[in-house]
Amino acid sequence: MFSVMPPVDEAAEAMAKLWEAVALRGAVDRGDVEAVDKCLEEGANPNYKMPDGAFWTVLMLAANSGNAVLVEKMSKGGKMPKVDDKDPHGVQAIMLAAFRSHAYI
Repeated sequence: MFSVMPPVDEAAEAMAKLWEAVALRGAVDRGDVEAVDKCLEEGANPNYKMPDGAFWTVLMLAANSGNAVLVEKMSKGGKMPKVDDKDPHGVQAIMLAAFRSHAYI
């Protein structure tokens, strides 16, 4: 006998993933390492493609803000953004750090 799976609310799942990504990106943008750790522990996808056209990865956000701790955390590989990822204009995280005079990154 086959068991029937409950219906999946794909729209609700998509919305939940969006808000996880928004929370993660906000924490990175604020430089809140504890909130970033919590978001990642709760399953936020650091490579989530924002539907609003935001092309910067969380690594790019961290590099732009000059947060060396988050740059280190976001560049560890695995599920994290790739260091050589580029936005549509060819800009990479290391370039953002250089543009903002964050030489320590």
